[in-house]
Amino acid sequence: MQNKLKQSETRIVKRSEITPSDYNPRTISEEARKALKKNIKDNGIIGGMVFNEGTGNLVSGHQKLNIADEVNKYDPNTGKNDYEIKVEVINVDLKKEKELNIFF
Repeated sequence: MQNKLKQSETRIVKRSEITPSDYNPRTISEEARKALKKNIKDNGIIGGMVFNEGTGNLVSGHQKLNIADEVNKYDPNTGKNDYEIKVEVINVDLKKEKELNIFF
């Protein structure tokens, strides 16, 4: 049976293609961040980060991306230490993107 649900595409993109959304409301405590960083170092990034191809914005996965940047010593100002990362790609307008950001 064919799946009746729309699905995102998984893709590998360069980190420099991704802009963390400036409206993302989520923050985590320093303790939770340390635990997440340890988990990512031990097990890798598990679970998708959602990237809107239409705007270039990250929709979901900001904390994971921030830690990946730190581990890879990525400099967003210069692009130094650019790296590849797996994302779930969507293509929606900014209004829908913001709705999805809150949902995720």
